[in-house]
Amino acid sequence: MSRPKLSLLILITTVCTLQINAQADSSLKSLQQLSSKYFAQADKKITKYSTRLTSKTEKTVAKLTRWETKIRSLLHKPSPETEQRLFANEEMTFAGLQKKLQQGKVVAEGYTAQYNEYRDNLTMSLQFVMQQKQLLDSSLNQPVNKAAQKMESLEKDVQQSEAVQKFIRERKKQLIKESLKYIGNSKYLAKINKEGYYYTETLKNYKEIFSDSKKAEATAKELLNKIPAFKKFL
Repeated sequence: MSRPKLSLLILITTVCTLQINAQADSSLKSLQQLSSKYFAQADKKITKYSTRLTSKTEKTVAKLTRWETKIRSLLHKPSPETEQRLFANEEMTFAGLQKKLQQGKVVAEGYTAQYNEYRDNLTMSLQFVMQQKQLLDSSLNQPVNKAAQKMESLEKDVQQSEAVQKFIRERKKQLIKESLKYIGNSKYLAKINKEGYYYTETLKNYKEIFSDSKKAEATAKELLNKIPAFKKFL
């Protein structure tokens, strides 16, 4: 290799090395600037959202089960055949749904929660930071682990609540279709219809509150976006 070519190669290598080192220094600085406030805030939001989902679901299904039982008693005399058809398979009733929830079982096997950009970004951010823990201050390790674990648990809670929404929608439709001609516009059918609507709207509201970014989150996102490896990770 000629001397000019060798000199050019050395120059290019040097420049590339300096750029890589500069990126590494910038990435390290950005990671070290992540504050405990961000992880504490994320942890708090995740816990609150998860608790709200679980509590609302349990209360809603308890009400629906109670009203479903009333409908069954109303059907017994005018159409025992309809009663039998609607309640033969307990797993397809609100009572069966309630039992699953109380036993900690999955409502719908294989159900995948709908994509949500905010939840997905938060999950990816925590996963990335988990992979870079050695670059963080040691005091942040526990908050990072805690928030990441809770986020994983929240994903299951969201899947469960969405599966419950689907179950309520289908069971409500079945009860109204099969029972209406025998018990008329029963107040219990109306209650089930209204409660199903309120459940869906309340979960939408919870999601909007959860997706509202706070200052610490915005700062953390800004810092992470400065890291080339984070963009590649996404």
